[in-house]
Amino acid sequence: MSGVGRVAGLMLVLLAAETLAAKPVTEGPVAVLPFKNLNQDAALEWMRLGIAETVLSDLRANGQVQVVEREQLNHALTELALQQTRGTEESTAVRVGRMVGARTMLLGSFQRAGNQLRLNARLVAVETGVVLDAAKVTGPLEHIFALQDDLVARLLGTGGTKAPRRKRRTGPPVVKAYELYGRALASVTETERMALLREAVKAEPDFTYAREDLVQLETRLREYRRASVAAYAERRSRLLATLSDASLTPVERGNAAFQLLSLHNNTRSWWGLLRDAEHLSRMTLPEPMSASVRELALESLATAHWNLRQRKAALQDTERLMREFPGSPRFLTWEFQAKGLIKELRERQTDPATAASALAERDAWTTQARQPSPRQADWSRKLELDHCTLRCDHFLFEEALPVCRAFIESWRHHDDTDARVDVIIAFLREITALAELGRFTEANASMEELESFVDAHPDIASQRTTVEGARNSLPSDDEEAATPSMPEGPGGGAVKAGYRGSPQEVH
Repeated sequence: MSGVGRVAGLMLVLLAAETLAAKPVTEGPVAVLPFKNLNQDAALEWMRLGIAETVLSDLRANGQVQVVEREQLNHALTELALQQTRGTEESTAVRVGRMVGARTMLLGSFQRAGNQLRLNARLVAVETGVVLDAAKVTGPLEHIFALQDDLVARLLGTGGTKAPRRKRRTGPPVVKAYELYGRALASVTETERMALLREAVKAEPDFTYAREDLVQLETRLREYRRASVAAYAERRSRLLATLSDASLTPVERGNAAFQLLSLHNNTRSWWGLLRDAEHLSRMTLPEPMSASVRELALESLATAHWNLRQRKAALQDTERLMREFPGSPRFLTWEFQAKGLIKELRERQTDPATAASALAERDAWTTQARQPSPRQADWSRKLELDHCTLRCDHFLFEEALPVCRAFIESWRHHDDTDARVDVIIAFLREITALAELGRFTEANASMEELESFVDAHPDIASQRTTVEGARNSLPSDDEEAATPSMPEGPGGGAVKAGYRGSPQEVH
């Protein structure tokens, strides 16, 4: 090319860049609607919200225009959907824009062909409904962020913007993290959203969108938890005050006792139930409430000890109930519970001795399973799982913990649905073992890990009911949190939660 040609080409490039940068300033606030899936492929639905949210996030960080936040826009979209509105995209966008106070709407669509992705977008003036500008870009899916940057630059220009807040990365891990992030935006529960965001950050640690959303979500959940704990403590305090007010009628004070025990049961606050039920069992309320309160308090003690895996103490509570209230309509229920507890305590004394032969048999089968065969992997996995479950079945909880954890770590990243279900079983056994050993803090941590695992894999969503049942078997409070607000005993001294004297041996 001649010198003149090179100069002319350079001038054209500079002119194009100047034109791009010289675009008129878009009137804010700008609202970004979910992008339309032109493929109509459900497997690509994660892009609808994913592209819209990442573009919105970039505009917010860019600082060139004011934006409408996601929550406000979602509220308007939900309201319009409930009203079953109809009309062109532009007219619908104008309605949404007026509802959220936007001056400009950004509408877009995407279409994938193989590894190529095309993004289309246009700006619509809310006041007039006129399309102000439009742009389209095409490129590899792995370069999706560069495509988005190009699209926004074509629409808004680049003049006066802040420096990009993140270095753009490419490659399959980025696309995987993007997909998880898009699915998180569409999730209907906070726990599912958190699980997907954590998976996105794990897939690509530099995926800033997911990391920032995860921090915000975790902060909100901590605030919800603090509010819940404060409300629980405030209600408990009011009920204890009512219970101690001698100026009230026996019925009012008795009702406060019933509500207090119900509060602990409904919130699965087993340490709190243990503490307050012990306190109530030692109180003498005016008749006619005293006997019924004491009966419920003793029954609640048995419930608390049972859920805290303190079987001998639960048996003692049940015996006290049978001894003091032989005419109760619930006597047969207590008798059945006492027999079940005696049977289990005996098994706990004898079963560990029989575990050796069962485990030796599994060792032999495991050796054979390592021989080549079409079903070798499945067979080997099931036998590995048996080593976890058998130890729990024979009450060898300390031995079970490292075995169950090793199975979880070996198989949790496999794509096979059956393997994931087996991982759930190993998690549940680990949680059971920790709870039976009284290590509830660790059991709750393992439960949170299990819930995240299930939420991150739609193919095992049917297991959520089982997981929720396991969650309900754990206390929602802890012993340390229960201790500072422990009520006083009849002599003015604190009642020690869980103190039952010397436990009786089972013969």
